[in-house]
Amino acid sequence: MTSTYVYRLIKSSWGIRIAITARVEQRVTVEGVRISPREDLWLEFRSLSMLAESEKDAVVKGLRYVSHEIAEKVGSQTLVVVIESISYVESDFQLEGLSVAMLRWAEVEFGLQVHEVVETFSRESNRYIFEWPR
Repeated sequence: MTSTYVYRLIKSSWGIRIAITARVEQRVTVEGVRISPREDLWLEFRSLSMLAESEKDAVVKGLRYVSHEIAEKVGSQTLVVVIESISYVESDFQLEGLSVAMLRWAEVEFGLQVHEVVETFSRESNRYIFEWPR
């Protein structure tokens, strides 16, 4: 089943809004990016050829952060997370927000605990700063 998660962050005069629509499939044959060498979790970007490699890497980072927890939830199944669409306003976009948006999608989709990512706004650089837990 396809689900959409909308990540919103507004702590200044501007904010970040990223919508990720994706689904999880159990497959025998997979294509795409393997998220972790230890878990059989894959990521596939469906019809998203316009995404830059840095954007794809940011999405991978968010899913990789919880890959072990996902594997614990689903057992030894081979799973593919299929990204159907990603949308954001380019003028209010920060690459790091994609990682958090993907993490949040996975938390909801797999019923995982919420991971604290500290999000602050730096007025000096006019950017959001994201601090991931270790």
